[in-house]
Amino acid sequence: QGLGALNFLSFVFLRLNGCNVGDPGAAALGQGLGSSKSLTSTRLYLQDCCNVGDAGLTGLCQGLGASTSLTKVYLDLKSLDKVGDAGAMAVAKGLGASKSLTEVTVFFEWCKGVGDAGMTGLGQDFGALTSLASLDVDLNCCNVGDAGLTGLGQGLGASKSLAKLHLAFRECDIGDAGVAGLAQGLGALKSLTIAELLFDHKKFSAVGRDGVIGILANMVKNEGEH
Repeated sequence: QGLGALNFLSFVFLRLNGCNVGDPGAAALGQGLGSSKSLTSTRLYLQDCCNVGDAGLTGLCQGLGASTSLTKVYLDLKSLDKVGDAGAMAVAKGLGASKSLTEVTVFFEWCKGVGDAGMTGLGQDFGALTSLASLDVDLNCCNVGDAGLTGLGQGLGASKSLAKLHLAFRECDIGDAGVAGLAQGLGALKSLTIAELLFDHKKFSAVGRDGVIGILANMVKNEGEH
C-alpha cells in the first residue's frame, strides 16, 4: 500500500525469493501496487516462497490487473509447491483484466501442480487480452502434456495483438499431438512476428519431425498472409 501511494513511482523491483511470504502478503502486494496511478513496470521475484499458493496468486494478479497505468509485468514464480492449475489460471485471468498491459513474463518452472487445465485457461485469458503485444511463459519441469499444449495454442491463437511469443517446455511430457496442436493454434495468429519455442533437446526426438514441420508450416503460412 505504501509503494502504491507514491505518485512518482514508475518501476518496482522486489526480490522476495525464499521469504516467508504467504497468500495474504502476496494478495496485499498486488492490491498495493495495483492502486498506483504512476507505476508502469514491475519485476516481482517470489521463487521458493513455499507458503504462496493459488489464493495468493489470485489476489496478487487481480490487484496488478486492476492497475490503469501498468504496461509491463514480470513474475518469477519458480518452485511454488502450493501452486496448481487454479493458480496458473488466476495469473492469466487477473492480468487479463488489464486495459493497459502490453508485455507479460511469467516463470512457472518447477511448479509441479501446473498442468494441462492451467495451460488451457492461461491461453484463453492471455489470448483475450487486447493490449498484449509480448508474452513470455516458462513452463519448464511443469506437468504439461499434449492436451495442455493444444489448449494453450488454441487460446493464444485468438489474440489480435500478440506480436512476440516465447514459450519454454523443457522436461515436459510432450509428443507429436501436442506440438501439432500448438502449431495449429499459433498458426491462426495474424499479428505474430517473432516466436521462440523451446523444448528439451534430450527429448526432442520424442516430439517428432512431423510436429516440428507443423510449426514451421503454420508460421510460413501466417507470414505469407500478411
